[in-house]
Amino acid sequence: MTDGNASAREAGRLGRRPRSRFWVGFLVAVAVLAAIIVITYPRVLFLFFGDREPEALTVDNRTDETLLLYYRNPDGSEYPLRALVPPIPPRSTVKTEASCTATELVARTEVGRLVARRGPFEECNVETWIIELLSG
Repeated sequence: MTDGNASAREAGRLGRRPRSRFWVGFLVAVAVLAAIIVITYPRVLFLFFGDREPEALTVDNRTDETLLLYYRNPDGSEYPLRALVPPIPPRSTVKTEASCTATELVARTEVGRLVARRGPFEECNVETWIIELLSG
């Protein structure tokens, strides 16, 4: 005697087809695409949003005095850059927060003596400003 369930199982076993080559190829393509994305995505993100530092002015103080930087307006008035540039210690190099320095800048000692001037420029200039006393 055959059991009804046994014949259904037998029919199911015989009726199964092996996986289609289409699906195997599709899964391989998806795996390759996923690998490419995993490998390249972080690099693409880094190129666009990476740790690129914004261009900012670096000041190289080669004097023996602490320097303060000021913006100088065309009318001759000056205002300190303390928020963007802290006092620059003697014989030190400081990267400032001043990102576009097309205007004229002046460096003064803590007692107000003018040590150096820079600019004005037609465009932003963030090249390192080397301040040194001239021997004379």
